Amino acid sequence: MTAIDGLKLLEESGRVHGDVKPDNMVFIGVDRSIMIDNATAAATGQPILYSTFEYRSPEGKNMIHATSSADVYALGQIFLDDLSPLQSYFPIFSGLNRSIHHATHVDSSSRPRLSEFQDQLRFALNSACKKKAFLMPHVHALEQRFSLKAPLVYPLVTDA
Repeated sequence: MTAIDGLKLLEESGRVHGDVKPDNMVFIGVDRSIMIDNATAAATGQPILYSTFEYRSPEGKNMIHATSSADVYALGQIFLDDLSPLQSYFPIFSGLNRSIHHATHVDSSSRPRLSEFQDQLRFALNSACKKKAFLMPHVHALEQRFSLKAPLVYPLVTDA
């Protein structure tokens, strides 16, 4: 079970975590993380009463009824924070930028579902490593944070 898998289980049970943030993603072992603080979870369609402001979705800020897209928004914001040291390489991460842009869209109906976002992240990170092998340590750190390690397969590449 990973943090994103836990959020997907909440989604399937008709609930929204509502307070997805780095402090609520706990690492277990090397390549696994879980979500904690599920007490903030709200039923889908109910307002999220408590969440951390910098990761709160626009609908959460306006106390609009929650859907799992609020959790996708928060994951996108966390990814943006984690990528900020790599800004000079953003052109290489073009696929990732598109995925994050969709995940953090103001209109919640335009955001991907959790499973779609997870797949987009895996694909975009894999694509970035195919372009520049020296990014692999950075990508590995992102994989650990978001529990994306297992499905990614890196080709042997050299920077020419």
